[in-house]
Amino acid sequence: MKRGDILEYKRAGGLFYHYGMFIGDNKVIHRDKGKGVLVSELNDMIGDMRITSPKCHRVPTEQAIDTAFKIQDDRYNPLTENCEHFVNYVRSHKKSSIQVKKVLSLCGYILYILMSKQKLISTWQNIV
Repeated sequence: MKRGDILEYKRAGGLFYHYGMFIGDNKVIHRDKGKGVLVSELNDMIGDMRITSPKCHRVPTEQAIDTAFKIQDDRYNPLTENCEHFVNYVRSHKKSSIQVKKVLSLCGYILYILMSKQKLISTWQNIV
């Protein structure tokens, strides 16, 4: 594992992931709900871990780590300011979350099905 690697921790059986960035010396910087940006011991992080591909790391490692430490705030929003947004921003200057995109896509699909079902019910009621 190298400084600047993004770490994914599987949570809730893989339903979602928690993200952090390895900063060396057995430490991870991450954004946590209700706690803001913090540094934790690697061994204290919970869940099966994997290291993401370095292809997505557009920002040099030391600059990314400096940026991470400058974001010492307690903002947390699961849709716009979560742990995945945090690490993607410091490593690529782009706030993004694949998890949020998947959830929003699923919600859109469910809404589409419900609306289609409602339209079918309305059509059926008009026929009968």
